Order: sequence, then structure tokens, then C-alpha cells
Amino acid sequence: QKLLTHFEKMMSVAPKSAVAVTITSDLVCPWCWVGLRKLQQASEEAKVDVDITWKPFMLRPNTPQEGQPKGGTPASR
Repeated sequence: QKLLTHFEKMMSVAPKSAVAVTITSDLVCPWCWVGLRKLQQASEEAKVDVDITWKPFMLRPNTPQEGQPKGGTPASR
């Protein structure tokens, strides 16, 4: 019991450091946003700061600059 109390005191004054996370994401990917939100929730629950580095990834690099209509078959994308 006494050792645990001492440990808890040490942890409360110890400097907090952020966990470095690199996220490779496409801005239009809904699952990337779901994953980000889950990371934020876990960070808040664990009371751990997260230092995020963003890396770009294009899910569909051949998409015309003007975009393309929503829908269609996966083969037509």
C-alpha cells in the first residue's frame, strides 16, 4: 500500500511526454476519420498526449482534378 502511494506521487509529478504517431491518410477516406477519432478517444481516456505527423496518401491517384460522379461500380472507379 505504502509503495503504491509513493509510486502514484512519482507519476503525478513526472513530466508527461507525447506519443509520436505518424498517420498516412487520404482526406476523403471516411475510415481514416474514424481511425483518427478512435485515436483521439483513446488518448483522452489514457490521458496521454499524442504528437501526430500527417503523411498524404491518395486512394485514387487517377481521379481527374474536376472529380468524378459519386456512385457507379467499383470497377468503373
